Amino acid sequence: MKLLKLFLFTFSCLVYSVVALADKPTVNALAFWGFLDNPKITQLIQDKCNVKFSHDTYWTNSEFLSTYKQRSSEYDIIILSNLIYGSVKDQLPRFNSNLWKTSENYYPYIKNYYLSHNYGKNTAFFTHAMVGFLYNPKNIKITSDQNIFDIFRNAKHNDVVLVDDSGEIGNMLTEAYREKYKIRTQTKLTYDNLRRLTQDSNIYITSDFGKVFDNPKFAFAYVWSGDALKYIKDSKKAYKFIMPTSATSICTDIIVEMKDNPYTQCVAQALTSQEFLKYFENDTYYFSPYFKNDVNDPLYDEVYQQAKSNLSKYKMIQPVHDFNDYYDSKWSEIKVKYMELLGEKK
Repeated sequence: MKLLKLFLFTFSCLVYSVVALADKPTVNALAFWGFLDNPKITQLIQDKCNVKFSHDTYWTNSEFLSTYKQRSSEYDIIILSNLIYGSVKDQLPRFNSNLWKTSENYYPYIKNYYLSHNYGKNTAFFTHAMVGFLYNPKNIKITSDQNIFDIFRNAKHNDVVLVDDSGEIGNMLTEAYREKYKIRTQTKLTYDNLRRLTQDSNIYITSDFGKVFDNPKFAFAYVWSGDALKYIKDSKKAYKFIMPTSATSICTDIIVEMKDNPYTQCVAQALTSQEFLKYFENDTYYFSPYFKNDVNDPLYDEVYQQAKSNLSKYKMIQPVHDFNDYYDSKWSEIKVKYMELLGEKK
């Protein structure tokens, strides 16, 4: 009888919870994979804003654009890279919101960038990562004063990983050509342009980093700081992460309120609050726009101090106004050609 009563009580509580959640308004978000995947985040948002919170994920900038084009009306909140922002800016809603006020407490360098680039009041910065170099000291030395061409040259015939995201690699290419050839405009991401940069190294274009990282010939990966630190921490390998001042970019993700209602505004305010982003920093090892160190880890602290010392020297990744034309139209062809090149070398 006691078991039956316990079962009925538990069942009734479960039914009540499901019904109660069903009665709450739903706020849907679209975000880069890993950003909102921790179930604790969902619970925090639901408790704070009294909503049902759900989200979909994308893996690359190109995938975001495809999803946005087909399903933008389904989302109350989107989180996207500043690079992609230029290609959708004119399609985004703009309305009065207090979200922009989060910028008042941003770190000065980040605040100045935000205020000088005419973002909508319903748009704020979400997170930042330094796109730098995770490397194996046994196969390559990378110093803080090297440019990207020199780093690839020093990799020689060893293995190099490029993340499978045309936006990040397109920006790397643009910055490399800008530094070496003093070109002010964006450089198109083509096989010839990229091959000129990567030189003799064995290029793996993949998001499955681990397979190449374990190879004795691994030299370096061009990758986000949080992902690099997490890999070093989890693998316990003697790899290092460095951010050369002329070869490092700041990858910024922004958050946009797509719907003008109090539920969406509550969730957006919660996601961009210092309270929430402290939790996010510990979860991802990325940096918040407030640029405070709330992670109790010497590895993170080392990179944080390095970034803080050189922040104004790093380049913010700029919005690309025609992403497909500059960075994405040839990406599949580029990946095939590099795979063929690897096959020839083997």
